[in-house]
Amino acid sequence: MKKTKIVTALLLVFMAACKMPVTGIDEETGRPGSVNVAPPSNLIVTLDAAGEKILSWDAVPDAISYSLYRRVNDGPYSLIAVIPAPSLSYTDTYTLPDPADYYYKISAAKDYAGESSPSAPVLATTKSVSVPWGLKIELKSDERITVSWDQVPGAARYKVWRALSGADEDMQLMSPDPVFPVIEDTSVSGALSTPYYYKVAVVNFMGDESDPSAYISTIAQEVKTEKKDDPINVFWNPVSGAVSYKIYRTDTRGGVAEKSWASNFYSDTELDPARTYSYKISAIYPDNVEGPKTADVSCDTPPAVPEVTKIESAFDSITLFWDPIDGVTQGVFYKVYREDGSTGTYGEIASNITADSYKDTDSALTPATRYHYKVHSVYNALESATFAYAASTAPQAPVGLAKQSSSSNSITLFWPVVPGASSYKVYRFDTVENTYKEIARDIIATSYRDMGLTPATGLDPATTYSYKVSAVYNSAESVQSSACSVSTAPEAPTGVTGQANASGSITISWPAVSGASSYKVYRFDAASSAYTAIETGITLTLHTDTGLTPWTTYYYKVSAVYYVTPDDNAESLQSEICTVQARP
Repeated sequence: MKKTKIVTALLLVFMAACKMPVTGIDEETGRPGSVNVAPPSNLIVTLDAAGEKILSWDAVPDAISYSLYRRVNDGPYSLIAVIPAPSLSYTDTYTLPDPADYYYKISAAKDYAGESSPSAPVLATTKSVSVPWGLKIELKSDERITVSWDQVPGAARYKVWRALSGADEDMQLMSPDPVFPVIEDTSVSGALSTPYYYKVAVVNFMGDESDPSAYISTIAQEVKTEKKDDPINVFWNPVSGAVSYKIYRTDTRGGVAEKSWASNFYSDTELDPARTYSYKISAIYPDNVEGPKTADVSCDTPPAVPEVTKIESAFDSITLFWDPIDGVTQGVFYKVYREDGSTGTYGEIASNITADSYKDTDSALTPATRYHYKVHSVYNALESATFAYAASTAPQAPVGLAKQSSSSNSITLFWPVVPGASSYKVYRFDTVENTYKEIARDIIATSYRDMGLTPATGLDPATTYSYKVSAVYNSAESVQSSACSVSTAPEAPTGVTGQANASGSITISWPAVSGASSYKVYRFDAASSAYTAIETGITLTLHTDTGLTPWTTYYYKVSAVYYVTPDDNAESLQSEICTVQARP
């Protein structure tokens, strides 16, 4: 057997290397056949007294070798010998101890032309009576069917059974028994629409009877379908005597089609997704006589591939949205698979979904984590192809958003680190649109200085603004934090002047600052070498500093304060220095 496989492989490699044209693969031997080489003719097998099978055949011009195949009983064909030309005979010494049927086929090989397809089989049997071979049927009309077969050596007569089904219990013996290998059955009725089945046995001159043949019919038998990628393959047993076939197709949405076809195999590629297609086959005989149709055989097509169009993330859930596919109202539903991060395999997490979205709320999901999903559509247990989609849970929302500092045209915010966050977004309330609008993204730090729409204009002085912050991981954004209200400071006071008064006091005054709620007055403290506030909460635009030392020079600054709440107030920068000498 090993040598046989090696020879077969070498022949196939040789043919592939030479790019030899082939006619296809012989289903019984598994061998390709070249269109440029004819198979040997007149293959003959005889039995000698020892049970050896002696085979001979006619020469094929320019053949370099012949390949001989054998099948025993119902087993498969196998290559038993490669006979170099010009030899035209071979003796098969292989014999089973029990009676058996030996079937042979032979092919020829030419240099640079390839190997032919195998010849028609011939039979040698060690059984006392051979089963009839080569049954053929011709459907002549509604009232006439001809059945014929190969002459069996030693046959005294034949027995023929007929039925309206292929079941053995329905078979009825026809009378009289024919002596020759043919019958004309004129006792049929409606044969063009009703199938008839026949089988034949041999009776020798000793009265021994063979097993009956396989039945033959006016209708294609064992029609099958199989789904292979895009096409549906329809195949059936060939009908003896048929010159072609007609294929009828219907589908679940009322589509009807028919096609004439030469062989007993058809690959249907004109298909729509998520449908059930039913097929019937009829045999076409000479003179365009059409035989009865087979029963329906059905096959489903898988649905189309769902396309995920949107993904929404929260810290504890991921929601997938996809476009509904054609056929969703005809029994299509969806399955969702999620990749197991530890093994890398996808496991089903939801099935029988009829909506076009799914929210994964598994408690095993963790914030700021990447996951992979696949969405399949399903129709009659057939699942579509699919694509993998990456999705991430969002981080937790930031907490503790607060003001770090503010000036008259900027506000600096800060917040604690959010675990898993890769960046942050900042939102500011828009009083015109009455909503929080994004003002910054891709912030890596946990602080942000808001300079306004542009650094040139900045924020308005003495104005309250409201902010929120969100955390981001792989484009998955958390919900926004709680709002934080922060106010800008007023502009610094300008034009501060001082007036020395009698009795050792100085009055400081300044123009009103827009938006200021109050003012602070600072005086330079020589001991600390810094300006120290000497008065706060001043609501007027002047302040008198008393108890001063005559003839001493004092230095003052003024700031404006915008007060909203104890936690939200902003002080401006201090004014320019105002210098005044106290009087006695």
